[in-house]
Amino acid sequence: MVNKLLVFFFFFLITYLGNSTTILAATQLTLTPANELYNFSGWGGNICWGNGDLDTGSVRYFNELDVKIVRLRLALNFWGPSDQNSFNTHYSVSNLDLTYFDNLVRNNPQLQQTLNVAKRAKTLNIPIILSSWDPPAYPTDKLSVEMHQVISTFIMYAYERYGANIDYYSFNEADIGINVLFSKEEHRDFIKGFGNFFKNNVKSQSKYQNLKTKLLLGDVGKPFVFRNPWPDYNKYWEPTINDPQAMSYVGAVSVHTYNKGDALLYPDQPNISGGNEVPISNGYYWREGLKWWSQVAKDHNLPLILAEVGTDGSAPSESGLHTWDYALKDLQTYIGGLYYGQPESMLYWSYIENNRYSLYDSANNLTPDSRFWFIKQLGNILPNHAKGIQTTISKDPPIYLVAFKGDLNGQTQYVLHLANFSSTDQAVSLAGVPTGTYEGLKTSQTEKFKCLSNLIPVSGQLLNLT
Repeated sequence: MVNKLLVFFFFFLITYLGNSTTILAATQLTLTPANELYNFSGWGGNICWGNGDLDTGSVRYFNELDVKIVRLRLALNFWGPSDQNSFNTHYSVSNLDLTYFDNLVRNNPQLQQTLNVAKRAKTLNIPIILSSWDPPAYPTDKLSVEMHQVISTFIMYAYERYGANIDYYSFNEADIGINVLFSKEEHRDFIKGFGNFFKNNVKSQSKYQNLKTKLLLGDVGKPFVFRNPWPDYNKYWEPTINDPQAMSYVGAVSVHTYNKGDALLYPDQPNISGGNEVPISNGYYWREGLKWWSQVAKDHNLPLILAEVGTDGSAPSESGLHTWDYALKDLQTYIGGLYYGQPESMLYWSYIENNRYSLYDSANNLTPDSRFWFIKQLGNILPNHAKGIQTTISKDPPIYLVAFKGDLNGQTQYVLHLANFSSTDQAVSLAGVPTGTYEGLKTSQTEKFKCLSNLIPVSGQLLNLT
């Protein structure tokens, strides 16, 4: 069995980057394969803001990346009724007005894209998250039965016309109002209200009894809400988890990973007190927030989904997003998300060609940038039935190890991801590495998904990299 050693911009025994010949004292890291911490199904992406059918970039993501989950946009401002009369006429869940909705979709490219991607996801048998940003013109009451009804009609239509069974629904980042704002109590009330309505009015119909849509707990804009005093923001989940009926409708916990800074490189101490606001780029609160949300998921036996992964969810322009420096910041959210969050799945923002966050550099005729190769390395090189296993990290120098244990052709396989976030060459000694042969793969500023020519034998559970 050949295992995998995945290296990000690392200087080590077999292949060097640059001309450095500096000999450094080895940083000690440890792998404990017996301690399996979480299940990891893999990577996916958000396909939320394109037009029409899958655009060229989105098709390439499906073809070149191992997509394990997708998140799509339900544009309620396009799907929903314009007024009460339209609602009363067309939005019944007891007798779905397919002709009306067929025409609605035919004239709206964004609705078409969501439904076409949902259909493709169905054929791939991967989960679908459906999220809404903007509310409909009617109803205006975000907690009303009418709102539940409008959302339900889309889920029913996607199932009936496209064969797509939506796994999860949420309002996007409702904790900070992008663009529907829920207090923590309103978040609970929406989950409970929609869950009740969907169960009693949709799933009660025999033709829709196999719909499996559950609600996301959270889907918050970042692991911490910087507008509120620390640590009170983390109680956003509290009303819901204390309501058994609401929790019966929750299918997963969801968090977005935005930080706007170096998520893994800030000191390990808080730098505020009392009622001061949390600095948005402070890595301490980002890491602690991830751990708290992860624990909520574990306490309630729910998967944690990092539904938007990236550094800056409000970057004003594409300028700078395709640089190596930005890619390294993004990689911190990828590696840190795995290490501190221990999620079941992660979704990059965004798998859309015409979105400024595209992993393809539009200035270079859709040439994949470094973030694409990082995600390919993390997502495509993954054993079957992967379980994240316990590892140690180094804070100074900042070197992270995340590892997975799974199987391939009936045999145990290990995949190790090693990332060096320091600005200099580093030597590393890995203890606890299972005996076997490891195939090396490297991504750096100049090398993209490079397979190393030599296999790396490991004996005595010690692997030295210099």
